[in-house]
Amino acid sequence: MSNIKKDIITKKNVDVVLTLYKRPEVLLRQLNALQVQTIKPRNIYLYQDGIDSYYEITLKSEIQEQFTDIKISEDNKGVWERFKYALEIVQSEYVCLFDDDTIPGKKWIENCLKCMGEKKGIYGTNGILLNPNTNYPYGND
Repeated sequence: MSNIKKDIITKKNVDVVLTLYKRPEVLLRQLNALQVQTIKPRNIYLYQDGIDSYYEITLKSEIQEQFTDIKISEDNKGVWERFKYALEIVQSEYVCLFDDDTIPGKKWIENCLKCMGEKKGIYGTNGILLNPNTNYPYGND
């Protein structure tokens, strides 16, 4: 393993942003999956997008205590707002954002860091290829 890869993996300065919409039953499974990662996140944040007034999510205090910060939007801001939140709150060099239907395997963070040592990029469980970033809502920086 190259020194760059070793350095990235040993830094361990990874924060996680979990997103919550209408699947609160998955949140505890996500938190448990993060606790058993081979590289533990430094901080775990929660972003909850706004939900219609007829649907309410109440998190128990023992779940709330597992987060460094929680932001609950009053309005439904859409998919991009969680990235804006991450830009505002995360202080680490690396950040993982998980949808509320994604449970990471125990080596997810480690594998992402190894891949970052080979090629910097945005890694996800699935997604689309942006060629070029013409429709990205926050600019092309």
